[in-house]
Amino acid sequence: MGSKTCRFKAEIKWGSADEQPDDPAVMPQALITACELWKQAGGRSGADKQLLAEICTLTAKALRCSFIKDNLFDGTEDILANDDIEGENITVYAADFSKGCVPTVRASAEFQLPMTIEFGSQEEVEAWEEENDYLAAGVSFQFLPIDDTTDYLGSLSNHEELSLRLVE
Repeated sequence: MGSKTCRFKAEIKWGSADEQPDDPAVMPQALITACELWKQAGGRSGADKQLLAEICTLTAKALRCSFIKDNLFDGTEDILANDDIEGENITVYAADFSKGCVPTVRASAEFQLPMTIEFGSQEEVEAWEEENDYLAAGVSFQFLPIDDTTDYLGSLSNHEELSLRLVE
């Protein structure tokens, strides 16, 4: 079965991890710095736009986004020609460190997904989803640990909304 690469954009609105790490030593330095800057600035409402942009840039360095085809319903995962795919161009639009140094974020990532069927429009994607499964179920945003010896700091499984849209 052939494949066609489709470009998608994933967005998460106020995604947060289930828990904060007990040991700050597992935190990447970019996330520690972003947390400190956020606190010094007085939180979301107290920081100027330039400082908020720096906090978001630092936070994005510690964020990963993957498309995990095994997260789709049985029988629908064969829509993806390859195994898991890493997201690119991760952007954090806002970060809230009020719960700790693993923030709640609004973010996006882009994917080049090798699909076994061709989608010509977002409407075609939505029609397929109504019959099968929501493709956003395959999207996983996670914060990276300081090194490869530690599990991820947390998947952002709590969120207001998670979407995956075809970029036409």
